[in-house]
Amino acid sequence: MKRYFFTLFLLIATFSTMAQPKVYTPTLKSPVDNATLQMPNVYLSWNAITGSYNLQYEVVFDTTTNFNSPLLIDTVQTLLTGYQTHNLFFGQKYFWRVRAIDAGETSAWTPIWSFTVFSYFELGKPQSTDTVQNPDATVEWKKTLNSTINITGITNIDYQIDTTVSFNSPLLISLALSGDPSSYSGNNFAYTNMNLRFGTTYFWRVRARHEGGSSPWPTGWVTLLGGTTADLMGAAFTSATSGFIVGNAGTILKTTDGGQSWTKQTSGTTNNLSAVFASNANVYVVGDGGIIRKSSNGGTTWTQDTSGVTVNLKGVTIKHDSVGYAVGSSGTILKTFKGLSSKKWISDTSGTSADLMGVAFPVDTIGYAVGLNGTIVKKTKQNVNWVTLVSGTTNDLYGVYFFNVNTGIAFGEAGTILKTTDGGTTWTTIVSGTTSTLYAVSFIGTTNGYLVGAGGVCLRTTNGGNSWSALNPGITEDIHAVSAPSAAAVFIAGNNGKILITTTSGRPWTFRTIKSPTLKAPANNLTNQMIDVVLTWDKVTGILAYQYEIATDPAFVNIIDASEADTNGFQSLFLRFGTKYYWRVNARHLTDTSDWTATFNFTTIATVILKTPTNGSTNVPLRPTLVWTAQTGIAGYELQLDTLDTFVTPILSYKPKVDDIDFQTSRLLTSKTYYWRMRAFTDGGIDADTSDWSPVWSFVTTNVTGIDEPGISSFAIYPNPVRGHLNLRFDATENNAAFFTLIDITGRVVLEEQFAVSKGQNVHEVNLKGISKGIYIGKVLIGNSTTNQRIIVE
Repeated sequence: MKRYFFTLFLLIATFSTMAQPKVYTPTLKSPVDNATLQMPNVYLSWNAITGSYNLQYEVVFDTTTNFNSPLLIDTVQTLLTGYQTHNLFFGQKYFWRVRAIDAGETSAWTPIWSFTVFSYFELGKPQSTDTVQNPDATVEWKKTLNSTINITGITNIDYQIDTTVSFNSPLLISLALSGDPSSYSGNNFAYTNMNLRFGTTYFWRVRARHEGGSSPWPTGWVTLLGGTTADLMGAAFTSATSGFIVGNAGTILKTTDGGQSWTKQTSGTTNNLSAVFASNANVYVVGDGGIIRKSSNGGTTWTQDTSGVTVNLKGVTIKHDSVGYAVGSSGTILKTFKGLSSKKWISDTSGTSADLMGVAFPVDTIGYAVGLNGTIVKKTKQNVNWVTLVSGTTNDLYGVYFFNVNTGIAFGEAGTILKTTDGGTTWTTIVSGTTSTLYAVSFIGTTNGYLVGAGGVCLRTTNGGNSWSALNPGITEDIHAVSAPSAAAVFIAGNNGKILITTTSGRPWTFRTIKSPTLKAPANNLTNQMIDVVLTWDKVTGILAYQYEIATDPAFVNIIDASEADTNGFQSLFLRFGTKYYWRVNARHLTDTSDWTATFNFTTIATVILKTPTNGSTNVPLRPTLVWTAQTGIAGYELQLDTLDTFVTPILSYKPKVDDIDFQTSRLLTSKTYYWRMRAFTDGGIDADTSDWSPVWSFVTTNVTGIDEPGISSFAIYPNPVRGHLNLRFDATENNAAFFTLIDITGRVVLEEQFAVSKGQNVHEVNLKGISKGIYIGKVLIGNSTTNQRIIVE
């Protein structure tokens, strides 16, 4: 009977179990586990499961894996396989999971996934090296993260600009801008400043905001995506774009674009890697278990070097790709050099059993290694054992750097920094300002350097390590590696795959406004400038006006012209011939006036420059054409010709027009020396001026006699300006053919006529019907004589 009831119970239980529907566990979809740079309104999604009409999903997410913090969020959603979050905290890591609910039954929870909301905007321009910004400088920051992830879920952008890095001066500008990307054109958010002070360094920063809070202010550091969560322990960059980072589980990362993308190398090991050294194409990596990996082709392939040890190696340095040292646990020091078998390292007696953590060789034969309990050892010759130095501390030392054979620093536990200037004989304690352990250092030259350590500590020196100031990379993870190939790029790396770069020396972005406009033309110290010379300078935006001064002395005591200009150029009405002038410009807006520019000077033309006949010419035709260099800004010229160089009673005194560049004389005597000179003059009035006479030039006419050269002895065109018909009046020296050509200002011939002329006075009418209004050159050719004159057609 008992057996019967037991069997009946099993059957009932079995049928009961079979009758209950099984609720399957969903699978999470996106964002992928450990995703970073997520938006504060990230959409959580999972794959659907089969179930009844009443199937529901429950999603919970929290800042802890226990899902019991005050920030816990859970919700039940009917049918939907996704949940739109909102107002998540910036820079916060969230954990989430999902389960299904169907007919009162629930599935198991999914595995817990995590994602991290982005912290900072990526700044664009101006960059900290930009020092020529106008007082209306426009700053830009990215609408995307890593150029691919669109920023969403924000309502406002806080923008600050100030003259102090602490953003607390009376000149602070603090604004709340729209966070809607559609309200900004182009690929960036942007803001245009107004009335910034001239010649001033400005710090600027932006942060995102929504109803739930604000992101941190940017620190001057940008997070790079290395594609790993492994703790990163060493970094070596050969340039601002190319370098390697190594870490736990055999991680080797390589970049050739300044960290924008990383390639995970096939290291051939899963051992933790502690340090990397890169020089040209040769890269050395050391790590736990005596591992030494080498690449001779810039990381394309890696081979194993024979270390001969199984201890953990912590530091490596190579000199000239031929002499190298590695250090590690239990006082291990290995060396390699030319002459050894390929890929082989041998032991070097350190004289200590302390774990050695760092090594530095300023030259091939002199080196230093540091380790736990304040250990410092030194090598002075290649084949001599290491000797122990007195460091003066028992704190663990994790790194060492030497500028030369005598001067260097060591650093480590509790913020310890030691400096020596006598090759390690004595060490001086340097105040670090931190009690955190310091792990790595990198210097740019002999003055600028960076130290990094536990808890996100980053220090900077600008005086060779004599003093250090704290920077804020904005992370709390331990930083084990730093590499500064140039001032334009400093890389740090640490726990949880953190990689950051600064291009601003670890400080908020800066730019500097111009001190003054920049003069452009005429270039400084130019001579022979026209009376109407236009003075120009580079345009400055964001101003009300320019102010200029012209003087006859560099101290600007004797100012001849001073005023304001709306455009970046002006002509002075007060210039005189043959005078040296000094000029300068500044700019102003509502709140500030710039410095004066550097002072330029120019000298105006003193006289007319003669061209032909050249001075001292002989065998000159009896009706020569006198040619000179044209000037602008004048009213006309005065020309004198005489057989005496005193010009007491010149045989010719003529005033060519301002547009004339030559003049043909009447017939001169044969074999005769003639002298000629010219000068220019400006309009009448109190500012009228006349130039000096040009140097006197001479020429000798031809000795040909009895033969009269055919040509023109006098010439006139009237009326001028002209409408319809034009008259040419001239005296011909003989019967001949004449040619008239009308040329427009582009050099195009618009009219040609040929007509006969008789010896003596001639008048010829030219029909200009159909000729467009404008300025033309009329050219008459008779024999070897040519005369040009400007014609205005109305």
